[in-house]
Amino acid sequence: LSRQKGLPYDLIYNLVNKRIKSITLREYRFLFGKEPPRQDSKRVDGTYFRQMVDLWIFLNGNTTKADLYREFFGGSRNSKTDYRLFNGHILTVDVRLEKMMAEKFLANGLDEASLKLWIHELKSQGEEQKIPYENIRPILFFISDTVGIHPSALLDQLFNRYETGELKTVHRKIYDRAVSLKQAAKRAHSAGTSETEKLKECFYGKKEGYTLFSEIEEELDFLKKYAWKSFRGYLGRSIGTYRRGKLKRIADWRARNIRSDCEDIVSQWLDLPINFLPERFRKKALGMFLKVLSDHITAWLFKRDGLVFEKTILTPSYYRDEYVKQQYGFTRFDSASNMLGMKKKGV
Repeated sequence: LSRQKGLPYDLIYNLVNKRIKSITLREYRFLFGKEPPRQDSKRVDGTYFRQMVDLWIFLNGNTTKADLYREFFGGSRNSKTDYRLFNGHILTVDVRLEKMMAEKFLANGLDEASLKLWIHELKSQGEEQKIPYENIRPILFFISDTVGIHPSALLDQLFNRYETGELKTVHRKIYDRAVSLKQAAKRAHSAGTSETEKLKECFYGKKEGYTLFSEIEEELDFLKKYAWKSFRGYLGRSIGTYRRGKLKRIADWRARNIRSDCEDIVSQWLDLPINFLPERFRKKALGMFLKVLSDHITAWLFKRDGLVFEKTILTPSYYRDEYVKQQYGFTRFDSASNMLGMKKKGV
């Protein structure tokens, strides 16, 4: 039969053994020599189905497309989901799936007319949230060039899908995140490589078991200068490899050794000027100094002559008539709102 009809042997064999449920119109004509009988199609255009899925997920934030797929076809949480059903790569869907989605809304008191109205409102809202890809494209390239964050990571999609025109818009949340990251990238780029690497690590996450070299570089220089320690003893290699940017991280255990030795040196040399200390210890010393100063001023205010001291602090720098002179350029507080173009006065 396969030779007579010019059809594949596997097709004939599987058809006879009832292993397949359908054949194409062409194959039917070859087998039986006539047109197939008319049948009601069991598949419909998938647009309405996908619109119902999007609305259901919008209304039920904890539900995912994978959850719906398992509900349609069964399977465990580890079973693979065919997302072509939801993204339009499969143009038609089984009429059974469309009915199942409609019944889910009907069970929750939403008839077909209301369902279509809600879908229209969701679609209108979604269009307002879409930004053309051309608007975000230069931002993506700037971030990639300055910080090294790949556009695919920002878009949550393959970058080439936008470049080839397959996808043409991005969600406003992605656009706003990219704009915010661009500003941070500008600041980091002007501050230097260390800040750029920190920003990149904040985005991608810390590499497990490693510390950025820029975070301990100052403390390493401090140990070299005041404890006469060698860089190689801490790093296991020349420091030039790190300063040229070929390596950017060191093992956590090496970073712990550097910080521990720094703490020992600082605790032994109590007479070291604050501006000689690494930033971490400098901030701590300044914090202690400011606390002592604040406590001292507070105690002074509570003395018998504290009112005199407080009065010198609260006395304005200029008398009232000085403020209205043009040379100082001051503005009265009650007229500041008009000066700033504000609608309401400050209270």
